[in-house]
Parts: sequence; C-alpha cells; structure tokens
Amino acid sequence: MRFLIVFLLCIFANASVVTKSYTSKAIGEGYGKTYEIAVDNALAEAVLKLNGAKIQTSTNVSSDLSSINNENELYKRFNQQISKATNGRFSAFEVLSKEQTSDGFRVVVEIKKTSTIKSYKAPGMQTNRNKIIVAPALDPNNYSLMGRDSEQVLRDLRFRIESNITKTRKFNLLDRQAGEALATEREIIEQDGALDEALKLGKNLGTDYILLYSISDAQTSKGKEIAITGSKTKSKVKIYVNYQVIVFATREIKFSDSVDFEFATNDYNEILNNIANSIVLNTQAAIYPPKIEKVTKDNLAVFTQKLPLNTKLECYKRGEKIYDSYTKELNGYEEEYMSLVEVVNANSKTSYAKILDGNIEKGLVCRFKQNNTTNDANGKDVKDVIPVNGGGFIF
Repeated sequence: MRFLIVFLLCIFANASVVTKSYTSKAIGEGYGKTYEIAVDNALAEAVLKLNGAKIQTSTNVSSDLSSINNENELYKRFNQQISKATNGRFSAFEVLSKEQTSDGFRVVVEIKKTSTIKSYKAPGMQTNRNKIIVAPALDPNNYSLMGRDSEQVLRDLRFRIESNITKTRKFNLLDRQAGEALATEREIIEQDGALDEALKLGKNLGTDYILLYSISDAQTSKGKEIAITGSKTKSKVKIYVNYQVIVFATREIKFSDSVDFEFATNDYNEILNNIANSIVLNTQAAIYPPKIEKVTKDNLAVFTQKLPLNTKLECYKRGEKIYDSYTKELNGYEEEYMSLVEVVNANSKTSYAKILDGNIEKGLVCRFKQNNTTNDANGKDVKDVIPVNGGGFIF
C-alpha cells in the first residue's frame, strides 16, 4: 500500500504534454443530375455547416469523378478534394443515403472533422489554493542586526517568509524575483526548443494576494561578557515590523498589522525565524481562519494547518450575517462563544488541540487568544520572542 501511494504521488508530480482529440460531425444534403454531382453538393453543404467554408463545386470536377466506377476510389478522390479545399481540417465523409429521383440523384452525407489539441500540464497536483506573492520590502531604513545590514536582513527575512508560506500548504507561492533566469529559459525555448516545449510558455499565473512587509527599525543592546565563565549574556533586541496583505483584484487591504518584537537572544536566525513565523501565521489566519474540521474520539479538535504548540484559540459558532446599515456591506456574523482550546500536537499539515473550556464541534471558527505564549517546534518556551505590541491575531 505504501508503495502504491508513493507511485501515485510520483504520477501526479510529473509534468507532461497532454494531447486531446475532438471529432465534430455535420450532415449535408445534395441534388444533382449525376450521383457524383449530388455527392459534391451534399459535401459543400456539410462543410459550410461545420466550418463556414464552401467547397467549390464544378461540373468539370464532377465529370472527372464520373469516370470512376469503384465507389471506394470515388470516396478517396472526394476526400482529397475536401482536404485541399479546407486545408486538411476534415478527415472523412460517409454517404448516409442515396436516392435516384426523376431528374437525377438525392444524396445525404455526413462529414467528420477531427481536431487535435496539445496542452502542457504543469508538475504538481491541481489545487484550489489561493495564490500569493511576497513583495520586496521597500526603502529599508539604515540599521544593523547581529552584524548584518538592513538590506541583508530584509532579504533573509523574505526567504524565511516564503519558506514558511510553502510549508503551510495553503497557498501557491508565485515567484517574482527570478526574472533573468526565466528570460534566459524562455529565449532557449523560443530559439532552439522542441515544438512541444513551446507549450510551457504563456502559463504564468496571476496572484490573488500580495504580502508586503518592512522593518522600520531594529535596536540592539549587546550582551555582556562574563569574565569568570567566558560566556556572554543574551542580547536584548527590539524590532519594529509592519506588514499587510492586499487582495490583488480589488486592492483591498485584507489584513494589516504593526508589531513590536522583543528578543533575548544572540541567535540571528532565531530572530528572523520567529518574525517570519508570526507574519505567516497571521497571514494564513486572515485568509484561512482556523476551523475545527473534525473532533477525534479522544475529544481533540483537529485543524488542517500547522499551529504553534501551546497556542490558545477561542472558538465560536457563526450565526446570522450582520450588515452595516450605512454602507450595506457585510460586517460579520453573530458569534456564540463555544470553547477555549490549546494546541498540544502539530505536524506540517495538521494540529490537535485539547479543550480548556466549553465544548467543541465540527465547523467552529476559531481565532487566536490575546497574549498567547507559544512554544517552538521542539517545545521550548519562546515567550521572549513573540510580539509584545500589535500582533493581535484578529481577523
């Protein structure tokens, strides 16, 4: 069974050129003094129905065909005429009925048109995930953090934000930075690529959301050397972060926050990882509010997203819609408080929370409780590296 699952995942992950064929049909009716002329006229009508192009009928052509006694050879010659008149867009025809009349023949034919379309199937499974891009931070102020200048800090932070977004498995993350590499590859395909490779062009996706972020300032009080032990106390770091999520289609600001982070650490990576975790956690919650998807036999609430350990969430049952009487816009929903839960286990796709208060049921929408104290992936308390102002987790 495990081998089968892996095999299926490999199939879905592969890119491929998909070829599809479509066959259209049309019926035409024709009259003529001879059988061949009647067939010719019937074909002209059928082609006109199917493609809007007329086959030029001619007594000279028909007289050439009238000398053919073998009906199979007659079909072959007519098919050649059809292909020539329609640039090869029609494959064959069939005489459905023929009737001799007092002044000639009446013939009904069916013509077939076969179209082949090729398309490129991008690697990866098709999903209904929202698409998002992380825009570069604009006009960074001059500051330093653990020996790195502001430009490097923002580049490093962006990489971690994008990495975390990918790990949520809730978004299709689009790249907007590899322009030079993409242009080079496009040029290779256009100039020297196989015909099917050109199907990869024109497949660029537009984003649904844009994540903007900036660090307005960073202040560091360096730790002191301890002469006896040779060790160093932790540095105290304050970082001021602004970020917002914009709906591309409408330019509506979906979510916005200004957060003051305080850290007690000498680890540069720890600082950026925790800032990125906070930004992505709130961004995900703004677009995909945590919802209880299932209740286990052990009475644990199941969320289909990774949430930090020890995170507390207040869960509500949605009631009727509430509209603003002035703007007539949807202002939200009536909410009935149901429970308080705390995350006790989580993996890359799923989180489990125990009940601290009230009752849980499938479908409850939850939001982060204020003043959360969370743990990192190893269960270590990181209360010194969470937002102290802002970061209200409201959505």
